[in-house]
Amino acid sequence: MSQKFLEKIKKAGVKVNSAFSDYSKSFTESIKEVFADAKFQADHFHIAKNIWKYLRKCFLEYRKEIKKDGENQNNEHSWKLRQNYWNYGGHC
Repeated sequence: MSQKFLEKIKKAGVKVNSAFSDYSKSFTESIKEVFADAKFQADHFHIAKNIWKYLRKCFLEYRKEIKKDGENQNNEHSWKLRQNYWNYGGHC
């Protein structure tokens, strides 16, 4: 949403008390500029999406670390652990 559009809305008499967004930098800055008193809230969908994205990234890094350690050690326990994490990671 561009700042010009928000300014048109404001000139038309529309009052904005709150705004929801996915943390788009341009949108949040425009809202703050045009409707300075409006309260800002990130939408729950994008909050949850970002949390799962971060957790998946951590899980994949850990899985790669286990794989590397297993290849270096080349033992049965590391191999089974690596296989289990690989199987679970494919379903994230």
